[in-house]
Amino acid sequence: MPQPQRNCPILQKEGFIAALVPNDLKLPALASLGELRDARPIICIDTREIQPLKFTRLQAVERALFTGDYSILGLEDSFSIERKSLDDLVNCCLSSSRERFEHELHRLRGFRFKRLLIIGSREDVAEYNKFFKEAQQSAAD
Repeated sequence: MPQPQRNCPILQKEGFIAALVPNDLKLPALASLGELRDARPIICIDTREIQPLKFTRLQAVERALFTGDYSILGLEDSFSIERKSLDDLVNCCLSSSRERFEHELHRLRGFRFKRLLIIGSREDVAEYNKFFKEAQQSAAD
């Protein structure tokens, strides 16, 4: 079984970190998939997504999705990813749009694969933590 390579290049940009996996990494489990072994998924981006993520290694198409912002072509009924910026997530939890957000999360329950992807840096999270701690202290005073 191949061991993870310790010298995989790391990409750091705007506070985000990702490991770049070499293309020649072979996984024995994929051999059992037959002709699907070499198939590349096609990402579906919801037509309502205002600033969609950019995919450079996979093909992406726009589709009207029932729920979520991203899916896989052919798996739209079982695979869904809802993307929120950290600002958007906080606004959804603290404002009148909370009910709409709860409905979005409820619709995700029916999917076999569902994820909430939160986009933000560590600095953004630290800033919100500071803000909420100050707000709690002010409310207690």
